Amino acid sequence: MPIGRCLEYSDPGLRDYFFRFGETRIDELLAFPALLAHEECVTNPQVHLVRLTEILKRRDVVRAKFDPVNTQPLSYNQLAALSFELDIDGFEYSRTHWAIKNVDLLDILSNRGIAASSSAFPPRPYVDLEQYAFPVALSFPGEDRDLAQDIASRLEQRLGPNSCFYDFHYQAFLARPSLDTLLQTIYRNADLNVVFLSENYERKRWCSGIEFRAIREIIANRQHNRIMFIRTGDGDVTGVFESDGWIDCRQYSPDQIAFFIEQRARVPRSASN
Repeated sequence: MPIGRCLEYSDPGLRDYFFRFGETRIDELLAFPALLAHEECVTNPQVHLVRLTEILKRRDVVRAKFDPVNTQPLSYNQLAALSFELDIDGFEYSRTHWAIKNVDLLDILSNRGIAASSSAFPPRPYVDLEQYAFPVALSFPGEDRDLAQDIASRLEQRLGPNSCFYDFHYQAFLARPSLDTLLQTIYRNADLNVVFLSENYERKRWCSGIEFRAIREIIANRQHNRIMFIRTGDGDVTGVFESDGWIDCRQYSPDQIAFFIEQRARVPRSASN
């Protein structure tokens, strides 16, 4: 459907959260249960519970793929009867669009006696950050957060949950004492560390003073295939030399950069050392 019809009839706060639809937080969108209904039930009077499997944006068009959930379809009348609970405006039934609602869909269906197994929508698995080896870990300054978020979301789609360490995905587990040593452990254990180089990285204490210390240790051990440099701006970074190679993100889209990282991440560590 046209991208202009995505996130219509959605709470402004949700629209702001998913602010660049199809590019950021896609991994979160894919975790939501969804209802699929035809406009005014002209074509098909049934409403299906589905699990989204892929969201793609091409220019000004969005396409979503999904798998049906093994549950009894709703009738159009059942859906209309739940308009208040689902926060559906009456005019929405007459317009093809995609909305995100701040409601617990599975709980609402269950309260109406409509069976919907939550096993089709498993919660995001979490890991012990002190022990887990992330396939990819991103080290970046705050100025590059939008790019890092885009890339992390794409990598989660392509490589699976917990495939990429991006700090905002693990905020609850980073709210603890001695965060500096935990971060160094995360980067030391990661299969591939992706460093966003710029003068901003050099001047940030958490980047160059804490995270990059662990990364320099990997370089010192000559495990060069565990490091990938992405240049996001000008400026020197201590420990990075002119003879080192990097990808200039100013020449590529976030999707292309994510693909480059995916290529590196799919090489097993044992094969790269």
